[in-house]
Amino acid sequence: MAYAVVSKFLDWQLGACIIFIAALAAMHILMNRAVIATMDEEMKRVRGLTLLLPEEVIRGIPAIRQEVEKNTQGEDAGASSRDRDTS
Repeated sequence: MAYAVVSKFLDWQLGACIIFIAALAAMHILMNRAVIATMDEEMKRVRGLTLLLPEEVIRGIPAIRQEVEKNTQGEDAGASSRDRDTS
């Protein structure tokens, strides 16, 4: 009698644990996707807005200049390697 009650409780507890872990995993995946997509859109928007700044402002503010140089560094390297390939 007591063994059956304990066994039934353990089965219920195992089932609840599995459902809970699956729900947590699903929430984690769905929420992270939403956050990453939002951050990606925001970064693209900010990069686009940076292009609207005049060059004098970009040169005059070191933080902006460093960010622009860092973001365009990879593009310049790709362009120079393409130029070497075509020559």
